[in-house]
Amino acid sequence: MRLLKLSVLFLAKSLGGFWLAQRLTARQLRILCYHGIWIGDRPRMGDKLFMEPETFRQRLLLLKKGGYRVVALSQAVEELANGRLPPKTVVITIDDGWATTRSHMVPALREVGFPSTLYLTSYYVEKATPVLNILVQFLWTRATKSGLSPMDALRAVIAEAQADGHGAEIDIEAMDSMALEDGKAVFAGLLESLPTVSQRLEQVQRLAELLDVDIRAAVRGRWFDLMTPEELREAQRAGMEIQLHTHRHRFRTASPAESHQEITENRTLIAGLLGVPETSLVHFCYPSGGYNAGQWPVLAALGIQTATTIEEGLNTSRTSRYGLRRFLDGENVTPLEFESYLSGFSELVAGLKGLLHGRRGDRPEAGSSDEWAIGSGALAKAPQPGSHTQTA
Repeated sequence: MRLLKLSVLFLAKSLGGFWLAQRLTARQLRILCYHGIWIGDRPRMGDKLFMEPETFRQRLLLLKKGGYRVVALSQAVEELANGRLPPKTVVITIDDGWATTRSHMVPALREVGFPSTLYLTSYYVEKATPVLNILVQFLWTRATKSGLSPMDALRAVIAEAQADGHGAEIDIEAMDSMALEDGKAVFAGLLESLPTVSQRLEQVQRLAELLDVDIRAAVRGRWFDLMTPEELREAQRAGMEIQLHTHRHRFRTASPAESHQEITENRTLIAGLLGVPETSLVHFCYPSGGYNAGQWPVLAALGIQTATTIEEGLNTSRTSRYGLRRFLDGENVTPLEFESYLSGFSELVAGLKGLLHGRRGDRPEAGSSDEWAIGSGALAKAPQPGSHTQTA
């Protein structure tokens, strides 16, 4: 199926389909989404989460060669809202704030002279430790038969934690009949219950020992760390616009009060780290792309101007300001697929499919006059969906 898709794209490009799509969609906003750069050993972890340095560099060179106009998000959405968006405008967004954003992405962006927008989640910046859930994912990818079996290792580390007075509510005997994924969830719950990040890291390191997985290089090399405060300030000085991504990378299932707290803590910490007014932090990215329309009043109350998803597509002046679409780029995306998105060909194909299935795209509900001001223009509020979730 993938080969068929690539064959169709190759044929469409050869016959001028990309060229035509570019002209038909020239004044629609393209927003690219990236995460981190892989600097660890092989095999690489996460096609969407971590990209090879050279792949990222080649993407930027393709944008440069293609004559795309790359601007900061704040500038692009104002131009889009006011009907003044020049052709072939692209925004580069980077989620989370991995240490490799500063060490690898910032130099690559500086090389081609492109601005970018970083959506920073701040908890692990404050704690200065690896992002533990990602470190644990890495640990499972490296587990072999040389150590204890995964379930035996989980039972052992949980038993040791209980001996130290933690996780008393966990029934270890019940784990004998559990599937491995359920056992992993129990361990994640144990980590969540521990009062400090250092205690959680100790449990992860102990699990690694039992599985005979050496994670010392990953910890020392900061494969899964976010930027330090100084690295963030360096990125800002290099032209990176830094915006909101919640404090703990949680949002979709949060209550209105919890949603408010997540953004407020995130905003306060970023403003303090960068020495900028909190009122300048008005652009938001949903963690893992998940959002709930019931949370939009919270965004409005906090003065959030835009929020980005990882729903693929281009953006017009009628796109919801709280549902801006992006293209989630990754190591598993071919250059041809990347060009298809940039040209607008993928958007036209998606629109055609929508028409065939009776969908109307991003237009507001008929008769709706509920618009949200951005600058002197407006982006329309989207139709009221239920809940949307994507995995970044």
